[in-house]
Amino acid sequence: MLEKFDHMAEPRKNVNVVVGDFHLHHVDTAFHRWLLDQRNEKVVFWSFLVGLIGTCILVIGSGLLDDAIPSNMPRGEVINQVINAFSTCLVLCLHPERCLHSYMLYRWQSSDQIKLREAYCKNGTKRPNERLHLMLLLVLWHLNCVGQYVLCYLNLQYTAADRPGTLVAICLVVSLGAAIGASVYHSHSPLGQDLELPHDDVERLVRI
Repeated sequence: MLEKFDHMAEPRKNVNVVVGDFHLHHVDTAFHRWLLDQRNEKVVFWSFLVGLIGTCILVIGSGLLDDAIPSNMPRGEVINQVINAFSTCLVLCLHPERCLHSYMLYRWQSSDQIKLREAYCKNGTKRPNERLHLMLLLVLWHLNCVGQYVLCYLNLQYTAADRPGTLVAICLVVSLGAAIGASVYHSHSPLGQDLELPHDDVERLVRI
């Protein structure tokens, strides 16, 4: 009986378990390659700003600066200014690219069309009435930037007591509403939808 079990287990002795080698320098090389890619610069900058503002809010909210900022009202104003600075820096980072895309949309050359499709169209493919959809999308993004600029001016120009609340609320609605509207429009418009091929093209692909 034991010989039978030994015979059944014998083939397993020659089985080699292959485990992938982990090399730290491969990870380091891949990280540096990712970091040097210009498309990832905004991600790094955005992550830095998120970490910075999160740290500031955590420090203020945890009470570490209670001696320096004893009153609740100045403390809330500090948090408001930190958020305002973060939002403005983020808009300043994104707005030049949006202006460039607007100029490319106006010029509408072949190279511009390819770049805009890569930036806004799913899978970088041509869409019906894409120029009109791109124009509406960029208008919303510009409204987001302009609303944040005006909001930043109000936060810097006026104190918390003198700041016009109605105008601040309008700027917040315009800025946030435009950003949300642009995101929703981008995903639900033909720009962000899967491209449906005509019936003739589908039959041709099936035959191939």
